[in-house]
Formats: sequence, structure tokens, C-alpha cells
Amino acid sequence: MKALGYFAVVTGKGNTNDTIQQIRDYEEAFFKSSKLFKTMASSAVTTKNLSFAVSECFWKMVRETVEQQADTFKATRFNLETEWKNNFPRLRELDRDELFEKARGEILDEVINLSQVGAKEWESSLNEKLWENMKSHVFENIFLPAAMSGSSSIFNTAVDIRLKQWAEDQLPAKSVQVGWEVLKDKFEGFLAKAKASKNHDSIFDHFKENVVEEAVRRHQWEAPEVLRVIQLNTLEDRNVHDKYQWDAAVKFLEECVKERLRVTETLLRDLIGPGAYERWAHWTYAAADQSIKSKIKTEYGDIFFRTTALPYRSRSKLL
Repeated sequence: MKALGYFAVVTGKGNTNDTIQQIRDYEEAFFKSSKLFKTMASSAVTTKNLSFAVSECFWKMVRETVEQQADTFKATRFNLETEWKNNFPRLRELDRDELFEKARGEILDEVINLSQVGAKEWESSLNEKLWENMKSHVFENIFLPAAMSGSSSIFNTAVDIRLKQWAEDQLPAKSVQVGWEVLKDKFEGFLAKAKASKNHDSIFDHFKENVVEEAVRRHQWEAPEVLRVIQLNTLEDRNVHDKYQWDAAVKFLEECVKERLRVTETLLRDLIGPGAYERWAHWTYAAADQSIKSKIKTEYGDIFFRTTALPYRSRSKLL
């Protein structure tokens, strides 16, 4: 490093009890009476002049650094403005607050679109989502255990008991969760539709995605208690309002049972492998574990045929 200058200073008289002012007065008196330092410029002696020189040097470096940073910021701003004009030619230059307000307005517009969704569409989406999330529980924990009784009266009693227990414990919270999922899917659908439009600009996409994720994380829907009362009252109501409602319920249950049967047959086919005709006609063979599972199925079939009223066992108990 190259020295910027040399200074002569006196740091004290050797007495630790001297004050700063005493040391300063002694230093000035020393340089006034010193024959050796009279040849030096007065600005190159005393601690005071040294501190002034260091301060001036420091602020000179700060000014140079600030000017350099200002030039860098100007170049960065020019690059960003040029990038904006090339990438977003249909939008004027907006500051941070204006961009936020514009994105906020677009999100609120999509929220308004939710109110335009018809009641039938909401009902259809909720029914589909509810059944998709609850059909396994309905079949495995309510319908099949009650159907193993072999008596219609016992079946009705078992279904009523299990439905009531389910409505008191799990159904309200599950219904709220499903409702929130449907609402979220609808809102994301509107955002995706807007994104696919011809005049869409992708500048706000990341911001909107973060807003939706944060809303999902913070949202709380305190409705299980109200739903619990409504659902329990609905279960107590055994009146069928018209024939159409009864036929629709029967058709829905029939279709669900057939679908469940198809799924079960497909799963069973994967577990036990191809049957005798399929092995002979298509030259396919069952794996070793499939052969073992096929024999287990045959044994269980014999037990079911020999037993008139076999208690229902869940999948976990059977395994």
C-alpha cells in the first residue's frame, strides 16, 4: 500500500491518570516549542489533524463507492426497463405497489367468478368429491358388515348404528375437508382458464400461485359442529319425498355396488392370476404367489359356502 501522508503525534506524557484534554494541550505545546518539527507543515502534526485527514480520506472513498454503485444501478435499471419493454409490450411500467394492486385485483376478479358458479354445479362437484373420498369407508365399514347378517331387520339396525357413529365422529370434519378441496379446485380452475386465455400475461402467475398456497395454509372453516347437527337430523329423517328421489337413490346404490364389484374382481384377478380357461386359451400362467393366493381363495370359498352366517372380517383382520 502507498502511504497517503505522514503525521507526527504525541500519544501522552506517560501518566495514565492524564485526561484527554491534558494530553491534547501537552501535544500542542510540544509541537509549538519543538525545534525539530517546526520545519513540518502545521497540518501534518497533532492527533487532531490526523483524525481530520483520516476522516477526509474515508469520506472520499465512500463518495467514490457511492458513485460507482449509482452507475451500476443506472445500468441495471436501463437493462430492466429494456427487458420490460421487450417482454411486456402491452403493459406500462409499474412500480412494486402498482404491480401488487393489479395482481390483487385480478385475484379478486377470480373470486367473484366463484359466485357465478351455479348451485347444480356446486352440488354435482360436492357429491362426486364426497363419494370419491368416502366410498371405501361406506362399503368396508358400513355396507359389507351389515350385509353379512342375512336379515333385512338386522341389516337396517346395523346400518343405522354405524351411520350414526360415523356422523358423530368423522363425517362432519371429512365433509368440511371435501368442501374446501372442491372450492380450491374450482378457484384453481378459474386461474388455469385465465392463464390459457389469448391475452394472458405470465408476470403475475408466480404471485397468484403463492397467494393460493398461502390461503390454503391459513384457511380454517369452523363448520363441523353445525354440519354434525344437520347430518344427524338428516339420518333421522326416513321420509322419501317422491318416487323420483327413491328411484335415483336405488340407481345410485346399484351403480356403486356394480362398480365396487368390478374393482374387486379386477383386484382379485391380479391377486390369483388367470383362470383355467384363460391359461388354456391364451397360454398364460400364474406366478407362484398367485397360485398360493388362488388356493387360499378356494379355502375361503368353501368356508363361506358351509357357513350360513359368517361374521364380517375387515381386510386388516383377514391379513
